[in-house]
Amino acid sequence: MKQKIFSLLMQSPGYRRFSSLMILIYVTGLILFSIPAIREQMQWIKSLLLTGIGIFFTIEYMLRVYSCNADGSQTRRQWMKKPYSIIDLLAIGSFLLGSFMHFDLLFLRTLHLVSAMPVKGSNSSTTALDNLLAALRSKIHDLFACLGLLINLMIIASCALYCFEHEVQPDKFSSIPASLWWAVSTVSTVGYGDIYPVTIGGKIVAGIFAIIGFGFIALPAGIMTAAYIEAAKKSPPSCPHCGHDLKK
Repeated sequence: MKQKIFSLLMQSPGYRRFSSLMILIYVTGLILFSIPAIREQMQWIKSLLLTGIGIFFTIEYMLRVYSCNADGSQTRRQWMKKPYSIIDLLAIGSFLLGSFMHFDLLFLRTLHLVSAMPVKGSNSSTTALDNLLAALRSKIHDLFACLGLLINLMIIASCALYCFEHEVQPDKFSSIPASLWWAVSTVSTVGYGDIYPVTIGGKIVAGIFAIIGFGFIALPAGIMTAAYIEAAKKSPPSCPHCGHDLKK
């Protein structure tokens, strides 16, 4: 029985599609029922639909916990330590405690839609998310190095801008942390426009920081792209017709 449940929940492409459909229905309902006019007119449908799907996911999670060690490749504890298992636990827990918390996190299960996306030409058990996580792990030190340099750059620019702008705009650049908010919105290219330099020195600093900052933002993207391509090449090929692994 445990092996059958494991095969259905963990390995069946058909069930994976069905589970993805349930997630889409739940999230669509959650979005639509947040509109007051729809929520007031269809309250009973909201309760029936969202509660029913929530119960379905709860039972599914319990069955996954029960059957996760059926093939002997992992223990129950190892399975429960995986990121998606932790996300499911948070989502199901918040659903069961909804009457106390007044919200639930079942929408986090939309991340499963990403995990269900297979990579064409790769191992049938390999997904786009698997390759993405492998790329992230292989370049984690490089990414942290970029983040560290970017944070240092933002602090330097914030201090410099505070020196130029504090006396002219004491309400905007009241402190270095306030200047740091400008640095964050600038380097992220959001640019809310609520705070900006007006002095010549401040504009020069802002211009230099914006140019250098854009480069630092693009650098992690290049690192991740190269790492993802490398991870995808390492995935064993599969048959384009049946999806099973090709033996060399």
